[in-house]
Amino acid sequence: RIIGMLENTDKIAISMSGGLDSSLLTYLLCKEISDKKQNTKIYPLHGIDNTRPTSPENIQNIINFLRKSFPKVEINNMLTWDNTKDYKTPKSVKDSDGIKKWCLEYKIRYIYQGRTANPPKEVLDNFGGFYQEERSHNNKRPTKEHIRPFNAYLIRPWANVDKKYIYEQYKKYDLLDTLEPLTWSCIAYAEETNFFNEPCKECYWCKEKYWGFKKY
Repeated sequence: RIIGMLENTDKIAISMSGGLDSSLLTYLLCKEISDKKQNTKIYPLHGIDNTRPTSPENIQNIINFLRKSFPKVEINNMLTWDNTKDYKTPKSVKDSDGIKKWCLEYKIRYIYQGRTANPPKEVLDNFGGFYQEERSHNNKRPTKEHIRPFNAYLIRPWANVDKKYIYEQYKKYDLLDTLEPLTWSCIAYAEETNFFNEPCKECYWCKEKYWGFKKY
């Protein structure tokens, strides 16, 4: 859920990957800010992987759509850092450092992420796995956690729901022909995707999207 999870604050950060979950999350937060006439500025965050150079453009297209859809909601320009794999520093550490840097600089205390639970284990087994215990189905994970190193809060409204739920939200808010086509789920590289113009249909994220949306 999103309703009721918008903090009463003048600024929030949102981790945007350009995928289905974070794009919908940003849309619904914009909608709630607009509906409540709340003076909350949104700061999109993104770690740039130079092996997938089209991601920032995809995210910018989503931001443009949101600005047009919610003209009274202030959306800051994208704040970025480098998270290209280099075999020295894990991407997760780069992302944590990037988020911390911008949240400290802009004094942001609430960070939203759209991460969902994995499909049920029997579904994962059918399309090759990628099982993660921390994202296993129907766990009762907390949706709000304190980040002690810089006294902020990480909010994951969809920590306990999966892609089928996300599909229903796209359908409910009539976004299947508007926002969804702007998103990109596939994580394969240029050679497998016709330079990021066609999903590979083989990676975990392609299969997960097909399970939830019946399309790649």
